Amino acid sequence: MHAPFHHILKRKQKKEKHTHGFDIKRFMDKLVYISTFFGVVANIPQLTEIWIHKRIEGVSVITWIGFLLGSSFWLLYGIIHKEKPIIITNGLFVTIQFFIVLGLFLQHVSLAMF
Repeated sequence: MHAPFHHILKRKQKKEKHTHGFDIKRFMDKLVYISTFFGVVANIPQLTEIWIHKRIEGVSVITWIGFLLGSSFWLLYGIIHKEKPIIITNGLFVTIQFFIVLGLFLQHVSLAMF
């Protein structure tokens, strides 16, 4: 086979390798969605404490800003690399963490006013 067509053969062989048997990458891509669900659900009690019960005692705004910045970085990374699991996971985390930080700021402001 001529050298210019060698890459086509290699690509075909690589594809064939992934069509048979267990593919760990595809499995992990699916598993990350389950992990995302539980991670987001784990943040909901904090969100309800802040927004519904108006309780912020013991909640560190610095920590939640750190979480928000970390998730924002990973979201940007996922967008740049076009990695759907990273985009979905961190998009959800950025959303929920944003509302936690916003709620903390609003509660701090309302406490300072009264």
